[in-house]
Amino acid sequence: MKSAPIRDGIFFVRYQERCKIKKEVIERSLIVMNVLPIRLKMLRKQLKFTQEDVAKRASTTIANISGYESGNQTPSSPMLLRLSNALNCSVDYLFGRSDEPRYSPEQSHELENERPISVHELVERYTILMDDGDALTKEEVAEMLDYIQVRRKMKEKR
Repeated sequence: MKSAPIRDGIFFVRYQERCKIKKEVIERSLIVMNVLPIRLKMLRKQLKFTQEDVAKRASTTIANISGYESGNQTPSSPMLLRLSNALNCSVDYLFGRSDEPRYSPEQSHELENERPISVHELVERYTILMDDGDALTKEEVAEMLDYIQVRRKMKEKR
């Protein structure tokens, strides 16, 4: 009979810990929900963009931008990325996880390495190797690009 209070006490402590964890998660979520609309609107105004400008740059509607800024709507992950690109800031800044709206020089360099580049820029910058290690000539690259264009046109006709 004496072990019951200990079990109850342990249960109570674990329950409190779980509640505390849930409370912290909820508080963090609320902070994000409160910070995101404020920062979206603030950045938009700093850049002297209208909601229409941001909507065009983020490939969405004015109604969505208005909803995000008012806090009535929550953007999806891909939309957050498009918004951060449109406003030239990090997603962490939009969420309130960072107070620096712009990427640091180190982060910018990393992002530059991940940005999409044109095939022509790729060919100019890098030597393209075949699986056997032989480098492609510019003529071979041109033939490869022609082949891809023909394949795309054939797909469009279907």
